[in-house]
Amino acid sequence: MQTTLCITGLMRSGKDFVAQYIINKYNYVQLNMSDVIKDELIQQAREPTKMNMSILADEWRKLHGKDIVMRKTLEKAQDHDKVIITGIRSPEELDFLQTNTKRFKLISIQASREIRYNRRSNNDPQSPEEFFERDERDILFKGLGKVIEKADYNIKNEGSLEEIYAQIDSIIDRIDYQRPSWDEYFMNLALEVGKRSTCDRGRTGVLIVRDKQILATGYAGSPKGLPHCDEVGHQIKKTTHEDGSVSKHCVRTSHGEQNAICQAAKNGIAINNSTLYCKLEPCYICAKMMVNAGIVRVVCLRKYHAAQDSREVFQKAGIDILYIEEGQENY
Repeated sequence: MQTTLCITGLMRSGKDFVAQYIINKYNYVQLNMSDVIKDELIQQAREPTKMNMSILADEWRKLHGKDIVMRKTLEKAQDHDKVIITGIRSPEELDFLQTNTKRFKLISIQASREIRYNRRSNNDPQSPEEFFERDERDILFKGLGKVIEKADYNIKNEGSLEEIYAQIDSIIDRIDYQRPSWDEYFMNLALEVGKRSTCDRGRTGVLIVRDKQILATGYAGSPKGLPHCDEVGHQIKKTTHEDGSVSKHCVRTSHGEQNAICQAAKNGIAINNSTLYCKLEPCYICAKMMVNAGIVRVVCLRKYHAAQDSREVFQKAGIDILYIEEGQENY
């Protein structure tokens, strides 16, 4: 899901500085609203000064609506997962963003009048009166004051670089965090269960779940009371396939799927109509056991190179299978 950040603030508050830090450290793509206006001024053979950009933007908003610059900017955002937009000034632009983006956060950059004035460039008004006149125009006539009031986060850009970076990092950590889905949640638990496996050829773990409740767990390990691979080594057997090829497998342990099903049976837990979570696609034997146990859905972290027979069994039995990650694991 795309994340859209918008940076707002008065002139020379440090919007571009903050945006550049986020871009460099967190791999956001910047879309500057002023670039849309600059491009138009260049096409018109007009100098892209702050004043000319402000005048053109006002002309556009009168002709095409107050969200016209934002609409043109968002057209460029469709191909990116993490976007940062600078230069928002009007409530209409903010409303358009909130309506047309899924994960949106507004960050306000603040600095004192004196600091902002001392940061001015050669393209800015040089007298205090002219410099702060634009503040009044942005706040009163363009609605920037109302936009700043609605910010989700505020950054005070008046201290050391370390202090500013710490503020930004704290905010981005909160914004970028995404709560795992139920499938991701149970898959993470299955991977943790797999750490108990006693065969290093495949430390796999399994969860059997129904109605978001864990019914049973299992991991690859020898039958109760018998020696483990990690203790005495692997028990390798060769399998000859229909095409004449030969593969080698360790048969000392029971697979995680088998142990989870056995655990449920031992404790009298019905697992029909349940979902099974596992690291790799189940083997052929496990797949047939799962069909008979009433499991109706399988969630795997990724595909297994020797699971074609299992896929056919699941398809014929009407069992849905989902892969969390792309790619295939070979071993």
